[in-house]
Amino acid sequence: MEKEKKAIVCEKIEKILYTSFKVDSNGFCTENRAKSLFLPPFNLDGIMLVYLFAEVEKVFHIKIEPEYLENYAFTTIAGIADIVCQICQDEL
Repeated sequence: MEKEKKAIVCEKIEKILYTSFKVDSNGFCTENRAKSLFLPPFNLDGIMLVYLFAEVEKVFHIKIEPEYLENYAFTTIAGIADIVCQICQDEL
């Protein structure tokens, strides 16, 4: 069940990347979810990551506390999904 929730969250994050940042949807696959968003196929920069942070909070109706950012988890789709799942727990 936890894997299913994480997969749903990953898909929503990919949708944000596609609609808000025009990231090519061809790069969205399971193995790329662990790749840095700063590298191909995503190629985000620091400013874009800040906007992504705001979009994730808005879409999932959450507040991401600084402790979730200390280990650089917010730099991959899988890492962001882990953060969202930890915050939301059973709400998804």
